Amino acid sequence: MSDESLPEPAKRKPLWRRGLVKFLRVSALCYVGCLIALVAMETRLVYPGAYMDATARFASPANSTSSSEPAFLPFEYPTENGVMLTGQMYCPADAPNIVLFFHGNGSQAAWLEPWTRQLSRALNAKVVLAEYRGFGNDEGTPSEASVIADCLAAHDAVKEYFGVTDSEIILYGRSLGGGCAAAVADQRGAQMLVLERSFERLVDVAAGKYPIFPIRLLMRNRYDCIARLKDYDGAVLQIHGTTDRLIPIEHAEHLFAELGTQDKEFITVPGLGHNDPMPDETMRAIADHLGTRLMVQ
Repeated sequence: MSDESLPEPAKRKPLWRRGLVKFLRVSALCYVGCLIALVAMETRLVYPGAYMDATARFASPANSTSSSEPAFLPFEYPTENGVMLTGQMYCPADAPNIVLFFHGNGSQAAWLEPWTRQLSRALNAKVVLAEYRGFGNDEGTPSEASVIADCLAAHDAVKEYFGVTDSEIILYGRSLGGGCAAAVADQRGAQMLVLERSFERLVDVAAGKYPIFPIRLLMRNRYDCIARLKDYDGAVLQIHGTTDRLIPIEHAEHLFAELGTQDKEFITVPGLGHNDPMPDETMRAIADHLGTRLMVQ
């Protein structure tokens, strides 16, 4: 047999090309793995407070109080499926206003006694803090639908407990709680809707944090405040800090621009970060903006 009849040996790809192919394969696998992890971990990422020790305290020590001040007490109420949730309440007997507060995703109602007292003093109000299933010692796993259902249940309980109507309750939401307050306002209305350090859509905030992933296609907990408040014509007050890195102020400004109501105000707080305590002067500004909507006694 002659040499001419033998097949030519296959040419090997250059080393750099083989390295590039291997790198792309590994990168693709890592990317897909990250996508799977984001989907699997979404509940923990969106609701970290539900996975924190209920006995922990991530708040400033309670302000010294006199024996004449009311206690910070549990407020129990049933969900739509009969599960009992435990919020908190602080109710000065002579306070004429009523605030239903929705906390952020990294907190729990039982940790917010100093803030509750500050809010009560500023707005001359009885304050009830809603809680969400899975947070504190409450049962269940949170999701957007279940959390909003829990907030509506808290709203029903407040109306029944105090004997008031929808239009006599100030809804106040912080961070994720702003998405909750927007949902309650959309379905029930309010005396006033206050959104502190919140967003236009939670999915937009997340997309900004993870720009290389298709978050808008994957995320289930979307909290679309723009859609929920499009037809809301009540009063809205927004408060946001200029140095908020978790939810940059642009998200709040976008929501403000898209609000359907003309009865809206925006308070910008220079130097306020997402988890910074609210200055007393800002609380006075909030009270001033609420103005004649607050009852005075």
